[in-house]
Amino acid sequence: MTGILETDRVAQLAHRLAERYGELMSLSEVTQELRLSSVHAARKARSQGRLPFATVTVPHRRGWFAVTADVARYLADPAQRGGAP
Repeated sequence: MTGILETDRVAQLAHRLAERYGELMSLSEVTQELRLSSVHAARKARSQGRLPFATVTVPHRRGWFAVTADVARYLADPAQRGGAP
């Protein structure tokens, strides 16, 4: 039962984020959603491999991007973020 609720929570969050940002989120948008102190902090975390999801470059666009569904999966799982299960 909890698996269904977790899946539902991820789907709802993914839908909300996709409506706001589309299928990909810029590092600036990831910074806002993860409530990081700055884009510089997000860039540093990315370069050190400390972001909990993959980031990619997109041809003809500047910067790094994350798949919105991956960000939603991370945000919906308190255990991944160090919270209580």
